[in-house]
Amino acid sequence: MNCEFTLEIGLCGKKASHVINRGYSYFLCNSHYFDEKIIVIMIGKNEEKTIGAAIDSLHLQNHPPVAVLYVDDGSTDKSVQIANIHVKHFEYGRVIERPYRINGPYLVGQPAMANLINLGLYQYKYSEDIDYFMIMNASIYLPTGYIENLLQKFREDKYLAIASGSLQINGVGINKHAPSGAGRMIKTDFLDRYSLNRCLPIYYGWESEIMSTAMRMGRKVDVFQEIEMYSLKGLRQKKLNYIHWGRAMRALGYSFVSMLVRAVLMTGARKTPKPAVQLIAGYFSSYWTWGNLTNRERERVNATRKWYRKFEIKHKANKALHIISSKLF
Repeated sequence: MNCEFTLEIGLCGKKASHVINRGYSYFLCNSHYFDEKIIVIMIGKNEEKTIGAAIDSLHLQNHPPVAVLYVDDGSTDKSVQIANIHVKHFEYGRVIERPYRINGPYLVGQPAMANLINLGLYQYKYSEDIDYFMIMNASIYLPTGYIENLLQKFREDKYLAIASGSLQINGVGINKHAPSGAGRMIKTDFLDRYSLNRCLPIYYGWESEIMSTAMRMGRKVDVFQEIEMYSLKGLRQKKLNYIHWGRAMRALGYSFVSMLVRAVLMTGARKTPKPAVQLIAGYFSSYWTWGNLTNRERERVNATRKWYRKFEIKHKANKALHIISSKLF
Protein backbone atom coordinates (compact mmCIF):
# COMPACT_ATOMS: atom_id res chain seq x y z
CA MET A 1 0.00 0.00 0.00
CA ASN A 2 1.55 3.30 -1.05
CA CYS A 3 1.87 6.20 1.34
CA GLU A 4 -0.66 8.46 -0.37
CA PHE A 5 -3.41 5.84 -0.31
CA THR A 6 -2.66 5.06 3.34
CA LEU A 7 -3.01 8.75 4.08
CA GLU A 8 -6.32 9.02 2.28
CA ILE A 9 -8.03 6.17 4.14
CA GLY A 10 -6.76 7.77 7.32
CA LEU A 11 -8.86 10.91 6.86
CA CYS A 12 -10.64 12.26 9.94
CA GLY A 13 -7.94 10.81 12.18
CA LYS A 14 -9.25 7.24 12.05
CA LYS A 15 -6.00 5.62 10.89
CA ALA A 16 -2.46 6.23 9.74
CA SER A 17 -1.91 9.54 11.54
CA HIS A 18 1.79 8.64 11.68
CA VAL A 19 2.06 9.12 7.93
CA ILE A 20 2.05 12.92 8.26
CA ASN A 21 5.35 14.67 8.77
CA ARG A 22 4.41 16.84 11.74
CA GLY A 23 7.66 18.76 11.57
CA TYR A 24 6.85 19.86 8.01
CA SER A 25 3.44 21.20 9.02
CA TYR A 26 4.83 23.05 12.03
CA PHE A 27 7.70 24.61 10.09
CA LEU A 28 5.41 25.63 7.25
CA CYS A 29 3.11 27.59 9.51
CA ASN A 30 5.90 29.47 11.23
CA SER A 31 6.48 31.51 8.10
CA HIS A 32 5.80 35.14 9.08
CA TYR A 33 5.36 36.93 5.79
CA PHE A 34 1.96 38.28 6.81
CA ASP A 35 -0.06 38.48 10.00
CA GLU A 36 -2.86 36.45 8.39
CA LYS A 37 -1.72 33.11 7.06
CA ILE A 38 -3.60 31.45 4.24
CA ILE A 39 -3.21 27.95 2.85
CA VAL A 40 -4.57 27.32 -0.65
CA ILE A 41 -5.73 23.82 -1.55
CA MET A 42 -6.08 23.57 -5.31
CA ILE A 43 -7.77 20.59 -6.91
CA GLY A 44 -7.88 19.57 -10.54
CA LYS A 45 -7.82 16.91 -13.22
CA ASN A 46 -6.47 17.32 -16.76
CA GLU A 47 -6.02 21.09 -16.50
CA GLU A 48 -2.70 21.48 -18.34
CA LYS A 49 -3.98 24.51 -20.28
CA THR A 50 -4.95 26.53 -17.21
CA ILE A 51 -3.14 25.27 -14.11
CA GLY A 52 0.02 27.31 -14.69
CA ALA A 53 -1.93 30.57 -14.92
CA ALA A 54 -4.07 29.58 -11.92
CA ILE A 55 -1.04 28.99 -9.67
CA ASP A 56 0.73 32.10 -10.96
CA SER A 57 -2.32 34.22 -10.09
CA LEU A 58 -1.81 33.14 -6.47
CA HIS A 59 1.86 34.09 -6.58
CA LEU A 60 0.95 37.57 -7.88
CA GLN A 61 -1.53 38.32 -5.09
CA ASN A 62 -1.03 41.45 -2.98
CA HIS A 63 -1.43 39.10 -0.02
CA PRO A 64 -0.12 35.74 -1.29
CA PRO A 65 -0.74 32.48 0.57
CA VAL A 66 2.05 30.99 2.66
CA ALA A 67 1.57 27.63 0.95
CA VAL A 68 -0.12 26.15 -2.11
CA LEU A 69 -0.98 22.46 -2.23
CA TYR A 70 -2.20 21.03 -5.52
CA VAL A 71 -4.12 17.73 -5.30
CA ASP A 72 -4.26 16.04 -8.69
CA ASP A 73 -7.10 13.58 -9.26
CA GLY A 74 -5.39 11.29 -11.76
CA SER A 75 -4.56 13.55 -14.71
CA THR A 76 -3.46 11.93 -17.95
CA ASP A 77 -2.11 15.15 -19.46
CA LYS A 78 0.82 17.31 -18.25
CA SER A 79 -1.03 18.92 -15.32
CA VAL A 80 1.26 17.42 -12.68
CA GLN A 81 4.48 18.36 -14.47
CA ILE A 82 3.28 21.93 -15.00
CA ALA A 83 2.08 22.21 -11.39
CA ASN A 84 5.45 21.01 -10.08
CA ILE A 85 7.15 23.83 -11.98
CA HIS A 86 4.79 26.61 -10.90
CA VAL A 87 4.46 25.70 -7.21
CA LYS A 88 8.19 26.41 -6.91
CA HIS A 89 7.21 30.08 -6.79
CA PHE A 90 6.18 29.38 -3.20
CA GLU A 91 8.50 28.48 -0.37
CA TYR A 92 6.01 25.79 0.59
CA GLY A 93 4.52 24.54 -2.65
CA ARG A 94 3.60 20.91 -3.04
CA VAL A 95 1.84 18.49 -5.41
CA ILE A 96 -0.02 15.36 -4.32
CA GLU A 97 -0.86 12.80 -7.00
CA ARG A 98 -3.56 10.13 -7.01
CA PRO A 99 -2.31 7.77 -9.74
CA TYR A 100 -4.97 5.15 -9.03
CA ARG A 101 -7.55 7.70 -10.22
CA ILE A 102 -6.12 7.82 -13.75
CA ASN A 103 -8.95 7.37 -16.27
CA GLY A 104 -11.45 7.63 -13.43
CA PRO A 105 -14.53 9.86 -13.86
CA TYR A 106 -14.56 13.53 -12.91
CA LEU A 107 -15.84 14.05 -9.37
CA VAL A 108 -17.72 17.31 -10.01
CA GLY A 109 -20.88 17.31 -7.89
CA GLN A 110 -20.05 14.05 -6.12
CA PRO A 111 -19.40 13.51 -2.39
CA ALA A 112 -15.96 12.11 -3.23
CA MET A 113 -14.90 15.63 -4.22
CA ALA A 114 -14.60 16.33 -0.49
CA ASN A 115 -11.93 13.61 -0.35
CA LEU A 116 -9.62 15.75 -2.48
CA ILE A 117 -10.02 18.73 -0.18
CA ASN A 118 -9.64 16.56 2.92
CA LEU A 119 -6.40 15.19 1.55
CA GLY A 120 -5.11 18.76 1.48
CA LEU A 121 -6.58 19.77 4.84
CA TYR A 122 -5.04 16.72 6.49
CA GLN A 123 -1.55 17.91 5.62
CA TYR A 124 -2.10 20.85 8.00
CA LYS A 125 -4.07 19.08 10.70
CA TYR A 126 -1.39 19.85 13.30
CA SER A 127 -0.73 23.45 12.23
CA GLU A 128 -2.15 25.82 14.82
CA ASP A 129 -1.43 29.26 13.39
CA ILE A 130 -3.24 29.09 10.06
CA ASP A 131 -5.95 31.74 9.81
CA TYR A 132 -7.72 30.71 6.61
CA PHE A 133 -7.98 27.86 4.14
CA MET A 134 -8.92 28.66 0.57
CA ILE A 135 -10.28 26.05 -1.84
CA MET A 136 -9.46 26.70 -5.47
CA ASN A 137 -10.02 25.04 -8.81
CA ALA A 138 -7.11 24.63 -11.22
CA SER A 139 -9.00 26.51 -13.96
CA ILE A 140 -9.66 29.71 -11.97
CA TYR A 141 -7.73 32.97 -12.29
CA LEU A 142 -7.67 35.39 -9.35
CA PRO A 143 -6.98 39.12 -9.92
CA THR A 144 -4.11 40.43 -7.80
CA GLY A 145 -6.35 41.93 -5.10
CA TYR A 146 -8.72 38.97 -4.71
CA ILE A 147 -7.33 37.53 -1.47
CA GLU A 148 -6.67 40.89 0.19
CA ASN A 149 -10.14 42.20 -0.68
CA LEU A 150 -11.75 39.05 0.68
CA LEU A 151 -9.64 39.23 3.83
CA GLN A 152 -10.85 42.78 4.37
CA LYS A 153 -14.43 41.49 4.46
CA PHE A 154 -13.44 39.03 7.18
CA ARG A 155 -11.69 41.79 9.14
CA GLU A 156 -14.81 43.96 8.97
CA ASP A 157 -17.15 41.20 10.18
CA LYS A 158 -15.92 38.86 12.91
CA TYR A 159 -18.93 36.58 12.38
CA LEU A 160 -18.06 35.86 8.75
CA ALA A 161 -17.03 32.19 8.44
CA ILE A 162 -17.17 31.30 4.73
CA ALA A 163 -17.00 33.65 1.77
CA SER A 164 -15.97 33.98 -1.84
CA GLY A 165 -16.03 36.48 -4.64
CA SER A 166 -18.17 36.28 -7.75
CA LEU A 167 -17.13 33.63 -10.28
CA GLN A 168 -17.30 35.20 -13.74
CA ILE A 169 -17.94 32.88 -16.67
CA ASN A 170 -18.14 34.53 -20.07
CA GLY A 171 -18.66 37.88 -18.36
CA VAL A 172 -21.54 36.74 -16.15
CA GLY A 173 -21.41 36.13 -12.39
CA ILE A 174 -22.87 32.68 -11.76
CA ASN A 175 -22.92 32.55 -7.96
CA LYS A 176 -25.20 35.32 -6.75
CA HIS A 177 -26.54 33.68 -3.60
CA ALA A 178 -23.85 31.35 -2.23
CA PRO A 179 -20.03 31.27 -2.16
CA SER A 180 -18.43 29.56 -5.12
CA GLY A 181 -16.70 26.25 -4.51
CA ALA A 182 -13.69 27.72 -6.30
CA GLY A 183 -12.09 30.67 -4.55
CA ARG A 184 -13.96 29.94 -1.34
CA MET A 185 -12.22 31.05 1.85
CA ILE A 186 -12.97 29.34 5.17
CA LYS A 187 -11.94 30.83 8.49
CA THR A 188 -9.99 28.31 10.53
CA ASP A 189 -11.66 29.12 13.85
CA PHE A 190 -14.98 28.03 12.34
CA LEU A 191 -13.50 24.97 10.63
CA ASP A 192 -12.01 23.78 13.93
CA ARG A 193 -15.38 24.14 15.66
CA TYR A 194 -17.08 22.34 12.79
CA SER A 195 -14.62 19.45 12.77
CA LEU A 196 -11.93 18.78 15.37
CA ASN A 197 -9.95 16.94 12.68
CA ARG A 198 -10.40 19.58 9.97
CA CYS A 199 -12.25 17.02 7.92
CA LEU A 200 -15.15 17.76 5.57
CA PRO A 201 -18.10 15.33 5.39
CA ILE A 202 -18.31 12.94 2.46
CA TYR A 203 -21.98 12.70 1.50
CA TYR A 204 -24.39 14.41 -0.85
CA GLY A 205 -25.03 18.03 0.02
CA TRP A 206 -21.81 18.38 2.01
CA GLU A 207 -21.02 21.90 0.75
CA SER A 208 -24.47 23.20 1.66
CA GLU A 209 -24.33 21.37 4.98
CA ILE A 210 -21.16 23.22 5.98
CA MET A 211 -22.69 26.59 5.13
CA SER A 212 -25.96 25.88 6.91
CA THR A 213 -24.03 24.67 9.98
CA ALA A 214 -22.11 27.95 10.03
CA MET A 215 -25.35 29.92 9.97
CA ARG A 216 -26.90 27.76 12.68
CA MET A 217 -23.83 28.56 14.80
CA GLY A 218 -24.57 32.26 14.40
CA ARG A 219 -21.84 32.77 11.81
CA LYS A 220 -22.24 34.33 8.38
CA VAL A 221 -21.77 33.01 4.86
CA ASP A 222 -21.52 35.47 1.99
CA VAL A 223 -20.59 36.05 -1.64
CA PHE A 224 -19.26 39.47 -2.61
CA GLN A 225 -20.19 40.44 -6.15
CA GLU A 226 -17.67 43.29 -6.31
CA ILE A 227 -14.77 40.85 -5.77
CA GLU A 228 -14.40 38.95 -9.01
CA MET A 229 -12.55 35.84 -10.14
CA TYR A 230 -12.54 34.36 -13.61
CA SER A 231 -12.96 30.94 -15.17
CA LEU A 232 -10.25 30.23 -17.72
CA LYS A 233 -12.30 27.58 -19.48
CA GLY A 234 -15.93 28.69 -19.36
CA LEU A 235 -18.77 26.42 -18.29
CA ARG A 236 -17.81 22.84 -19.10
CA GLN A 237 -21.22 21.20 -19.19
CA LYS A 238 -19.82 17.88 -20.41
CA LYS A 239 -18.24 17.34 -17.00
CA LEU A 240 -21.40 18.24 -15.09
CA ASN A 241 -23.78 15.41 -14.33
CA TYR A 242 -26.92 16.88 -12.81
CA ILE A 243 -27.93 13.49 -11.41
CA HIS A 244 -25.58 14.28 -8.53
CA TRP A 245 -27.21 17.68 -8.11
CA GLY A 246 -30.62 16.01 -7.88
CA ARG A 247 -29.34 13.58 -5.27
CA ALA A 248 -27.93 16.45 -3.24
CA MET A 249 -31.28 18.27 -3.34
CA ARG A 250 -33.01 15.12 -2.09
CA ALA A 251 -30.43 14.66 0.67
CA LEU A 252 -30.89 18.27 1.79
CA GLY A 253 -34.66 17.89 1.98
CA TYR A 254 -35.67 20.14 -0.91
CA SER A 255 -39.33 19.70 -1.81
CA PHE A 256 -40.46 18.13 -5.08
CA VAL A 257 -41.90 21.49 -6.19
CA SER A 258 -38.57 23.28 -5.63
CA MET A 259 -36.73 20.62 -7.58
CA LEU A 260 -39.25 20.82 -10.43
CA VAL A 261 -39.02 24.61 -10.60
CA ARG A 262 -35.24 24.37 -10.80
CA ALA A 263 -35.50 21.75 -13.54
CA VAL A 264 -37.73 24.06 -15.60
CA LEU A 265 -35.39 27.01 -15.10
CA MET A 266 -32.40 24.88 -16.09
CA THR A 267 -34.12 23.83 -19.31
CA GLY A 268 -34.57 27.46 -20.26
CA ALA A 269 -31.04 28.44 -19.28
CA ARG A 270 -29.24 25.51 -20.92
CA LYS A 271 -31.40 25.41 -24.07
CA THR A 272 -31.63 21.64 -23.69
CA PRO A 273 -33.79 19.36 -21.49
CA LYS A 274 -30.93 16.96 -20.68
CA PRO A 275 -29.76 18.66 -17.43
CA ALA A 276 -33.37 18.86 -16.20
CA VAL A 277 -33.96 15.17 -16.92
CA GLN A 278 -30.76 14.30 -15.04
CA LEU A 279 -31.80 16.50 -12.11
CA ILE A 280 -35.20 14.79 -11.81
CA ALA A 281 -33.64 11.33 -12.18
CA GLY A 282 -31.14 12.11 -9.44
CA TYR A 283 -33.83 13.44 -7.12
CA PHE A 284 -35.79 10.18 -7.34
CA SER A 285 -32.68 8.00 -7.25
CA SER A 286 -32.48 5.52 -4.38
CA TYR A 287 -28.70 5.99 -4.30
CA TRP A 288 -28.78 8.32 -1.31
CA THR A 289 -29.28 6.37 1.92
CA TRP A 290 -28.54 6.74 5.60
CA GLY A 291 -26.58 3.50 5.67
CA ASN A 292 -23.06 4.89 5.34
CA LEU A 293 -23.50 7.80 7.75
CA THR A 294 -22.39 7.90 11.36
CA ASN A 295 -24.86 8.96 14.05
CA ARG A 296 -23.26 12.41 14.24
CA GLU A 297 -23.48 12.81 10.48
CA ARG A 298 -27.15 11.80 10.56
CA GLU A 299 -27.82 14.44 13.20
CA ARG A 300 -26.09 17.05 11.05
CA VAL A 301 -27.99 16.06 7.92
CA ASN A 302 -31.30 16.11 9.78
CA ALA A 303 -30.54 19.55 11.21
CA THR A 304 -29.57 20.77 7.75
CA ARG A 305 -32.77 19.42 6.19
CA LYS A 306 -34.90 21.17 8.81
CA TRP A 307 -32.96 24.38 8.28
CA TYR A 308 -33.39 24.19 4.50
CA ARG A 309 -37.14 23.65 4.80
CA LYS A 310 -37.42 26.82 6.89
CA PHE A 311 -35.09 28.64 4.52
CA GLU A 312 -37.17 27.52 1.54
CA ILE A 313 -40.41 28.78 3.10
CA LYS A 314 -38.81 32.09 4.12
CA HIS A 315 -37.28 32.57 0.67
CA LYS A 316 -40.60 31.94 -1.10
CA ALA A 317 -42.45 34.23 1.29
CA ASN A 318 -39.95 37.06 0.73
CA LYS A 319 -40.12 36.58 -3.03
CA ALA A 320 -43.93 36.65 -3.00
CA LEU A 321 -43.90 39.75 -0.80
CA HIS A 322 -41.49 41.47 -3.18
CA ILE A 323 -43.72 40.70 -6.19
CA ILE A 324 -46.85 41.92 -4.40
CA SER A 325 -45.21 45.12 -3.17
CA SER A 326 -43.78 45.89 -6.62
CA LYS A 327 -47.24 45.63 -8.17
CA LEU A 328 -48.94 47.67 -5.46
CA PHE A 329 -46.37 50.42 -5.33
